[in-house]
Amino acid sequence: MSYGRAGVALTIAAIILISGLYVRLSFSNPSPQGAIIDDAYQYYKDFQTHTFGVAPKSITTKTFEAEKNQKLSLNLIIGNSGPASPSSSVIRTVINVTDSKGEQVVYENNVGPNYSIQPIQIKNSGTVSVAITNQEDTPLSVTMYIRQSGQPPLVGGFDDAIQTFSNWLIIVSSPVFGLGAWLLVSERKKKGTTSSTAPMA
Repeated sequence: MSYGRAGVALTIAAIILISGLYVRLSFSNPSPQGAIIDDAYQYYKDFQTHTFGVAPKSITTKTFEAEKNQKLSLNLIIGNSGPASPSSSVIRTVINVTDSKGEQVVYENNVGPNYSIQPIQIKNSGTVSVAITNQEDTPLSVTMYIRQSGQPPLVGGFDDAIQTFSNWLIIVSSPVFGLGAWLLVSERKKKGTTSSTAPMA
């Protein structure tokens, strides 16, 4: 017994389903992807937190390593550490951030006790310098936080795309199977009706 259109539909559905399962089993491999991300991207490495003092009328410089186009946030907590120094909304300091080629990234004068810059985009790979000039007559205490800013690289992006594509193939195969089943039933009914109405010999 031959069911032309139903057979074609069921065959196509089976091919789509098998293709979806094959793609998922053959290409999904999350373990190596994680290793590649950990080794290749500097964004996941922890940055140090620096706590230091700046003497009156002097400059203290701290450095860190950064990659080209890396986006960072810089947070400074600055306070007067001299005896009987009243708190102030403005502390006379100069903050000068330069990259490895000496290009100025940030320059700020007379900042408050809590200062935040984000994001800073690094243009040149290498050593970034943060110079803090204390213009006060008393020493300053500074805590500097450097953190990665922005969205990190997508972990498992290739595997997620493969899984999505394989799921799509499996889902698409379902209505095609349904169409094949409907055509199969319709053709069987049609053949049964033809047989019952055939003239007796």
